[in-house]
Amino acid sequence: MTDVRNFTFSEQVQRQLEILNVGLVYLFGSQSEGVSGPMSDVDLGVVFVDPKISHGNTLQIYSQLFDLFSELFQTENLDIVFLERATLELRFDVVKYGKILFAASAEVKDTFEHQTVMLYADFKPVLNNFDKAILHRI
Repeated sequence: MTDVRNFTFSEQVQRQLEILNVGLVYLFGSQSEGVSGPMSDVDLGVVFVDPKISHGNTLQIYSQLFDLFSELFQTENLDIVFLERATLELRFDVVKYGKILFAASAEVKDTFEHQTVMLYADFKPVLNNFDKAILHRI
């Protein structure tokens, strides 16, 4: 498997991602943190420039991205997450700890990250109360 932490997409791959409406690709999880083992998968978070365009073609786009990334990283042990559909906690962790492998523009990156951080800040007190209630029941 290719070392994904220092991976750079070629111009051809960047064009393919843009055709698929991909705005951001994050590497997250053990690979991005440098603690991966031989059985570790490659966790990729994908953000679309316009999620509405990709909404009806999710399976087709996932399949195309899987084929592209499995060839690039020389592994089929991939986990691709469409971050607009992920939990807020996962989105925040990816933004905070993940590594950007591709950004269509600074605007797409800034918009997604700002939106994620603001939503998380609003929702964090609810999460804290939920966690306290769970711990209290244990």
